[in-house]
Amino acid sequence: VREEGLRQALSALIPEVKVDVVADPVLLLDKEGWNDLASERIINEPYLLFYQVRQSAMAYFTARQLAERKGLKLICLSAKVELENSEEVACASPADFVSLFRYASFVVTTSFHGTAFSVIYGKEFVCIDVSDGKGSRQKNLLDKLGLGNRIVQDVLHAEELPSINAENLKSKLKEYRNDSIDYLKRCGL
Repeated sequence: VREEGLRQALSALIPEVKVDVVADPVLLLDKEGWNDLASERIINEPYLLFYQVRQSAMAYFTARQLAERKGLKLICLSAKVELENSEEVACASPADFVSLFRYASFVVTTSFHGTAFSVIYGKEFVCIDVSDGKGSRQKNLLDKLGLGNRIVQDVLHAEELPSINAENLKSKLKEYRNDSIDYLKRCGL
C-alpha cells in the first residue's frame, strides 16, 4: 500500500498477512527521469506555482500572499477557472504539468501529487492542510522524509519555515525510492 493508515487498517483486518508501505509510483522515477518527460520551460520569469485539487480559499490566499511577499508571479494550476489575479493554467498536459513544477521557485499545494513533485524537484514548498480528512498521503510522505513541518494552515506558518536541506531530502528520497523498488523486485515485479 502507499500509506501508513491503510497499512494499519489492513493489518487489523488480516493480521496474518504482512502489509508493507511503498512509495507512490510517481516517486519511483527520479527528477532526471521526469526531466526527460517534461516540456520546455513555459513561464520565463520566477514564479510561485499554486496547485490545488482539493479546493481551499485559505490555500489560494496563502499562495497569493506568499507570491506577493516573495516578488514572484503567481501561476495557478487547478481544475477550477474562477481564480483571479493570476495567469491561470487551468489545464496542462502531463509534460507541461511536470515542467511547471520543475521550474517553479516555490510551490503551494493542497495535493498529494503537488507535494510529491515538489519533493522530487527539491523545491521550497508548503502543503496547505485543508482539514477535510483527505491529507494522510501527504502527511505520510512528508513524515517519512522528515518534512512534516511543511504541512501548514496559513501564510503565517508558511513564512516561519526554515529552508529545506536539499541534500538531506535527496538522500532520504533516494533511500525511500530504493527500498520501494527492492520490495517490488522481491515481489517479482
